[in-house]
Amino acid sequence: FHKVYYHQLNSPQQEDVLVFDDKENPNRNFSAHVTHDEKFLCIYGSESTSGNSLLVKDLSSKENPFVNIVSNFENDFSVVENIGNQFYIYTNYKASNYKLIKIDLTSPHTSHWFDVLPENDHLLEQVVFCGNKLVSNYLENVSSKLYVHSLSGKIENNISLTNICKVNGMNSTIDGNELLYSTVSYTHPEEIHFYDSQVKTSKRIFKPNCNFKSNDYVTKQVFFTSKDGTKISMFMTHRKDLILDGNNPCFVFGYGGFNISYTPEFRIDRALFLEAGGIYCVPNLRGGGEYGENWHASGIKCKKQNVFDDFIAAAEYLIAKGYTSSKKLA
Repeated sequence: FHKVYYHQLNSPQQEDVLVFDDKENPNRNFSAHVTHDEKFLCIYGSESTSGNSLLVKDLSSKENPFVNIVSNFENDFSVVENIGNQFYIYTNYKASNYKLIKIDLTSPHTSHWFDVLPENDHLLEQVVFCGNKLVSNYLENVSSKLYVHSLSGKIENNISLTNICKVNGMNSTIDGNELLYSTVSYTHPEEIHFYDSQVKTSKRIFKPNCNFKSNDYVTKQVFFTSKDGTKISMFMTHRKDLILDGNNPCFVFGYGGFNISYTPEFRIDRALFLEAGGIYCVPNLRGGGEYGENWHASGIKCKKQNVFDDFIAAAEYLIAKGYTSSKKLA
């Protein structure tokens, strides 16, 4: 019987006011937040690790009831921002690759929902408001791409990134024109960038002090064929002067489960291995989330063998192409 309370700072906890509870469903958990304009309370309910309910309450009057946006726990819903009664929500409802929809709180039925950023072939990971613009973060072939849209969803420009990198976070507000975001790659530690949506320019504002000589190394993406003919992506990182004589020590790391995307990252232990002449490879196995829900579903339950077949095929590719040998492969 999880409950949501309102706590006034510097007051005794026993004076907290009950905001929401569910007397019929004891195993549900709830979380709450207030919209940026502080006019609405959003309450999310969960029963497991995926799917949630969403209730919204107009805080202009204590008598206003909660509006039930969704209650079936079949999909994920997250409020990004609101403009008055118009709520912009990130969801995988009828969209395994996620999308951004707009819901009018006065007409919340699904028949009135509007797709602002419809689902496409790439995984939508995050959307933020930056002034009167939307900034979307898509994972395209397991590498991040940032786009700037009008509030109607039309692409106006993109934010330039390095070819293979991961955007780990975006922070901005509807009241400003500045966006902060971070990028990381297999050869560069995480850096922070500042984007000005008015002049459409981006600049790096923080770079960590790391002695790894990033420019001496290269990351490339290859696609190999798994046992059933499916094309699988793999990132390979090594020194630029690598000799393909089949003698290089090679470390292959994969996951392939729980809808988790294994994307570019920088790790000191991997950097040491690279400095010692190693090749570091990350195949994007089925069962992960790199290509949306369909990719995840193709590596679970009765299809779990696909994950292991993908991993074996990655090792066979590296040997066949002369990067390493079975004795030098871990």
